[in-house]
Amino acid sequence: ETESAEEAPEGAPEGAPEGAEGEQEMPEADVSDIPDVVAQVNGEEISGEEFTELYESQFQQMAMQSQMSGEEVDQDALKEQTVENMVGNELLIQDAQDSGFEAGEDDVEALLEETAEASGMGSVDELIQAYEDQGMSEEQLREDAEAQVLIDQVVEELDVSEPSEEELEELYEEMSAQQPPQEL
Repeated sequence: ETESAEEAPEGAPEGAPEGAEGEQEMPEADVSDIPDVVAQVNGEEISGEEFTELYESQFQQMAMQSQMSGEEVDQDALKEQTVENMVGNELLIQDAQDSGFEAGEDDVEALLEETAEASGMGSVDELIQAYEDQGMSEEQLREDAEAQVLIDQVVEELDVSEPSEEELEELYEEMSAQQPPQEL
């Protein structure tokens, strides 16, 4: 009797029958050209290291989406968007500090508890461990949470009016016109 090639053994070479359909190799984030300082915001530097950490995380998410859509990740556009987001966050943080907002330990702990719960974890300690497993220190996690608390405080204070039904419809029409037709 001849053996069936239906199942490929573990560690089978690419192109092996089992699971080969539709699987693509995950692309890698190109961070070879990232400078030591990617931006300066009112004297505060955004380091290449901070940028790379956030960029690689966002790239990973985009790469997973691109596998489903079949479109390649536009790394230049993603890098630009990442820097813009980081600059925007830094401006919000500076505005919060200039306006006298503070992120107390209780606020930071509350945000970490919310995040742990939303992530299906039983405690902040589990959340910290999960981030440490991903290479982020507890100190960095707490600094990021503190920044988020400040940003949330500033955003809550913004007086932004709700869009009208007409404005929402206009925006929907604009966005729909920009989307390519979907194949069924």
